Amino acid sequence: MHYLSNQQKRIVFSNHPVQMVIAGPGSGKTYVLTQKVIHILKQGVSENEIILLTFTNKASKNMLNRIEKCLGYRPGILGGTFHHIANKFLRENAHFIGYKKNYSIIDERDSVDLLKRVLNDHFHDVGDAIPKPRVLHKIISYCKNSKTSISSYLEANLKGYMDQSYLINEIMKKYDDRKKLFNMMDFDDLLIYFNTLLSNKNFRCSFQNKFTHIFVDEFQDTNRIQFDIVLKMHKNGNNLFVVGDDCQSIYAFRAADVRNMLNFKKWFNNAKFFYLTENYRSSKAIISLVNEIIANNVNKFEKNLKSVSSLGFKQPRLNLFNDLASEANYVADKIEGMIKRNCVLPSEIAVLYRSNYQSAHIEMELLKRGIKYVKFGGLKFFEQSHIKDVLAFLKVCNNMDDEIAWLRILKLFDGIGDMTASAVFSRISGLDDAHRALSKINDSKLNQIRELIKLSINKSPADAIGIFLDEFYKQYIKKKYGDSYDERIEDIEQLLSIASEYDLVDKFISDSLLDANLVDVNEPNSRIILSTIHQAKGLEWDNVFIVGLVQGAFPTKHSLHSVEKLEEERRLFYVACSRARTVIELCAPLSNNEYFNSSSCVEVSQFVSEVSNLLKSHDYASKENSDDYSLDFLSADNLL
Repeated sequence: MHYLSNQQKRIVFSNHPVQMVIAGPGSGKTYVLTQKVIHILKQGVSENEIILLTFTNKASKNMLNRIEKCLGYRPGILGGTFHHIANKFLRENAHFIGYKKNYSIIDERDSVDLLKRVLNDHFHDVGDAIPKPRVLHKIISYCKNSKTSISSYLEANLKGYMDQSYLINEIMKKYDDRKKLFNMMDFDDLLIYFNTLLSNKNFRCSFQNKFTHIFVDEFQDTNRIQFDIVLKMHKNGNNLFVVGDDCQSIYAFRAADVRNMLNFKKWFNNAKFFYLTENYRSSKAIISLVNEIIANNVNKFEKNLKSVSSLGFKQPRLNLFNDLASEANYVADKIEGMIKRNCVLPSEIAVLYRSNYQSAHIEMELLKRGIKYVKFGGLKFFEQSHIKDVLAFLKVCNNMDDEIAWLRILKLFDGIGDMTASAVFSRISGLDDAHRALSKINDSKLNQIRELIKLSINKSPADAIGIFLDEFYKQYIKKKYGDSYDERIEDIEQLLSIASEYDLVDKFISDSLLDANLVDVNEPNSRIILSTIHQAKGLEWDNVFIVGLVQGAFPTKHSLHSVEKLEEERRLFYVACSRARTVIELCAPLSNNEYFNSSSCVEVSQFVSEVSNLLKSHDYASKENSDDYSLDFLSADNLL
């Protein structure tokens, strides 16, 4: 798209100081946002006055690249995720919140490990009275981001632990104290402490005077803390431009709050609202379907999408099956046929599902037929154990107080287990010169660690990784992971390649944790895509299969008695269907349903029933032999 439609022009050229753009899927919101930035730069606004907040660093880089391509130069706009921007200002002002500027950032797995240590050290006698550490972390994180109490969360989600709300609060306090003591922050802390920093009048005034134009993408995904941050960033007279789609708010489990968007007028009574409803992605039939889906939600901005695509008309199709095996067999058959006939690139075919467990039968069928696929939502590059080992070594070199990094590194060496590692760390932690303290510990097992750190301190990230790899870790991998040695070394070499672009260890560590897109995960065209709908948001394909559309699975059984939760499930269905450009197939296995450990019949999803008038239905479940559909599929009328 190389021009502005009338809808888009009204937004880009508006001089109203506070604007909210309600942008439907495929309506060119990224294009509009970047054109808006370009317009104000051409009006004479300094690039240093602009801040761009996104939900992925990939989105930020994409926008900045588009702006650079249009202008012919790279403007010095500050852009990135809320966490990325928060980290930048916290590094510069850490002393105001009681931290050293070389604090470590710990990811979710490290946070859970730290919680385990807190429980072992201070609450070892509680047993099963409280949830497991991973669940505890989820509770604590949700409550911080949503600004709700532990007791409120337990009342709504875990009534069985209501009597333990005081205890869980105490655990949270000890966990927060432990992080501060050892100069560590988790992802939630970045937002909370940045919000605290913005609460300081002097800092806030300085920030507001510097950044007169604030842009926020995907506003429907903001949580309460992020919304507070936006409120504090903005002052009357400055410009605020937010864009999002309330109908694509699907991350309530991460504390995203659609009310931030729906109640925007309450906080910004001078706001002007614009709509982007022209869809450039999907066929008219698909847009009719997504309009019908979301019409059943009450809490939303009213908008009616219109397809301006020239793609042909193919009616969305509903397929009913006897069981999960038949559903999987059909989907695999259909995909195999498309690939054999070269109808479409495999990478333009996606199979979407509500929950990860729903992919099992599909994967088995694809493997049987030798159909290659990539599954979104698996273990990420920086979450792999060997990558975390290397990053832990860098963290120790950068922040000698990082408890979790120290314990991880210490336990890599022969003869050092949990108890020894804890004893060593307790002797060196909190000292001004931890390296000197380490050298005084008379233990031969620590000689190699001492030498590795001595060689690596003050080195570039790539040099430090090279030392760790050559002097110790290659041999460690060979001994522990002999059968996957080559693959793990290749991963670390990729990490080295990324690290070579950095001069400072702390900048590299921060980016590796805050920017999941440092690693190029583009998949070859020879693979189809399997993905949860949550992971598929923001993506698009020519052909989309949505499987497992039965009541209790999608929508989930937990959402059936809550209007709020049911509406979010419907928004999730809206997102799934709007990923397709030309072809959409909805699939529902109606009996022998292993989702519920039952052989009884289940009902088709109510979301499908609500739009049945727009679907071409094929009831394979009513046939004596569910394999009969293969003839129907092979007919010329059904070839894609």
